[in-house]
Amino acid sequence: MLLFAFDTETELIVPGVLAPKLVCLSWAVGDNQGVMYGGGVVHHSNLEGFDELLSTIENSGATIIGHNTSYDFGVLAAAFPQSLQRIFALYESGRVTDTKIREQLTRIAEGSAPQGKLTLKDLAEKYLDVTLDKVDTWRMRYGELLHVPLCDWPVDAIEYSRLDAETTLRVYQAQQSHADEYRQARNDFALHLISCRGIITDPENVAALRAEILAEKAEAEAALREAGILVTVGKSKPKSKISNKRVQELVSLALGAYAPTTDKGAIQIGAEVLKDIDHPALAALVRYKAAEKLESTWLEHLSKPIVQARYNVLVATGRTSCSSPNMQNPHRREGLRECFAPREGFVFAAIDYSTLELCTLAQACLVKLGKSRMADAINAGKDLHLDLAAQIKGISYEAAQALLLAGDKEIKEARQIAKCGNFGLPGGMSASTFSKFAKGYGLDLTPQFCDQLKGHWLTAWPEMRDYFKLVDHEGGEVHQIYSERMRGVTPFCAACNSYFQGRAADGAKNAVFDVVRACYVGSLQGAFPVAFIHDEILAEVPEDKAGWYADEMARIMRETMRGWCPDVEIKTDTALMLRWSKGAESIRDEKNNLQIWGI
Repeated sequence: MLLFAFDTETELIVPGVLAPKLVCLSWAVGDNQGVMYGGGVVHHSNLEGFDELLSTIENSGATIIGHNTSYDFGVLAAAFPQSLQRIFALYESGRVTDTKIREQLTRIAEGSAPQGKLTLKDLAEKYLDVTLDKVDTWRMRYGELLHVPLCDWPVDAIEYSRLDAETTLRVYQAQQSHADEYRQARNDFALHLISCRGIITDPENVAALRAEILAEKAEAEAALREAGILVTVGKSKPKSKISNKRVQELVSLALGAYAPTTDKGAIQIGAEVLKDIDHPALAALVRYKAAEKLESTWLEHLSKPIVQARYNVLVATGRTSCSSPNMQNPHRREGLRECFAPREGFVFAAIDYSTLELCTLAQACLVKLGKSRMADAINAGKDLHLDLAAQIKGISYEAAQALLLAGDKEIKEARQIAKCGNFGLPGGMSASTFSKFAKGYGLDLTPQFCDQLKGHWLTAWPEMRDYFKLVDHEGGEVHQIYSERMRGVTPFCAACNSYFQGRAADGAKNAVFDVVRACYVGSLQGAFPVAFIHDEILAEVPEDKAGWYADEMARIMRETMRGWCPDVEIKTDTALMLRWSKGAESIRDEKNNLQIWGI
């Protein structure tokens, strides 16, 4: 197999630009190595040279290797936009892989965390026993050479670039191969393009949110100082500090003998304890910490004109993670999402899968066990939460439907409890653990009630008893059925989650690639995904054809997911909005044309 390793050197990344100007491209094929001058792509000869290089790679059938390949291809796509079609084709044909992603897959297969120490320097030390100089080098200085012909470059600048490509090739040759590496590499490229586009902020909404949060913080701070919880320490450089001792005193006064303690006997003062205590000063502390966290995380990012969150394509479950900020788990604070706005001429389209992980759980049971009542219910068009609520209330599904339509309060409450059960219990958690999980749904359920609920749940979905037995028998090792990704020995609950979470993540990431590709080189050109939220894509779509773009994205997402979930019906929910909002709903006119919500 012919291997082509490459790397790019660029100007420095700056806010708003994740694909900076190309300075050079280095490559290694066997014992042959070279450096191609980019020079900011100001010379036509550079364009011809890159096209020739891509054509040669394409025709040779070579496997393309990089470290953090999505960044390098993002740089090349920005420099040579007409190359995007070829780049997507190379990814789609399974010919691009990444030594960083390979390492993540190896760690997951070993049962260890796939994060940390993933730089090329780290992998060179691990696999080659070689130390790359990444400090006193040209690594951060290539912008100085942007318009300097290669023949005038310092030798060490050329050598640094050449060595990165050579090292990438050697690391790849020393690594373990994985069936899933090419798919994860292409998913990573799609996520990187989402980051490059970014999502802009609305200054007026940001200013209003900032004023609210800072006012709440100031009000809470005054109450904390009065209660002796917030004190000033230090003489030369005074600063405010929370007195944990005073907080413990107040918790003890409020709860007496019922105050929870640590193993060493100290009174607990964590957020989970404080939020349930009816005490004005402690309630002020909860508000203060919430405002402080919002100020130090979200307000910092929202102050930028464009937010470019960074996605990690692979965590242990197979799902993605997100940082700077975490767009996949935005704070629930009212008004925060509304700080994001589409660019002029666009509206937001939000397309998400309906109960995706329950669909992939049903599919996993069909494949592993050959049966699934949950799959039967989904394919029959039933509401899974109402189905379980009917089981809880001891009535038929049809009777539960009638009560829900009539606005019956008890069946609504039962459905909310059932929803919590359907999303929490597939992970194999105990009744006591589920009781804590339910608090996230605003439900205060005793362990005894949770034990009864689990019984109803197992009656509603009888295949889950065999599912849990199967996972236990496999000893915590998970072999994803379609992607063939291995997850090494892991605790029982994590293993239970892996089969359906991993399949949902694989299908959703695959859909992201298909949608992003369609937006850049296919039928959806003119639209741009700007965020990925696990089972949802948020995109900017042209306002004049917003409904068509959103429906076409939804169609692609459903079609892609059917490849991962062929025996269970897949549905999507779609909404158009002028500001990102959790409350946005799908609104259609009499001709079934999607309309903008909130107008």
